[in-house]
Amino acid sequence: ILIDAGVDIVNFDAFEFGTTIAMYPEAVSQHLNNGGMLAWGVVPTSPAIRDNDAESLKLHLEAMIENLAATGIDKQLIARQALITPSCGTGSMDAADAERVFAVTKALSESMRRAYGF
Repeated sequence: ILIDAGVDIVNFDAFEFGTTIAMYPEAVSQHLNNGGMLAWGVVPTSPAIRDNDAESLKLHLEAMIENLAATGIDKQLIARQALITPSCGTGSMDAADAERVFAVTKALSESMRRAYGF
């Protein structure tokens, strides 16, 4: 529904529900081909942040990108038009966990940039 509304950025909880984006390959393909972005909320904003780091989340994100690419969307296009974000709800976390969320988000973003050359 958001993609059909013509928004520029679609943000979703990719940590818990990342594979669901592949249920809409035509809409996602059109969105990306029109210059739209996907904001992958792959960094958990729950106690799960304590058990994850940039490397584990990179593997998780790459698996979701592969899943979406398997629908026929160019993998480089998906990666190039990706934003890395926390899943949702950082404001309600304790300070130490919230700081970890943002540190891991930054590290993951930098790792993806190196991996995909942008």
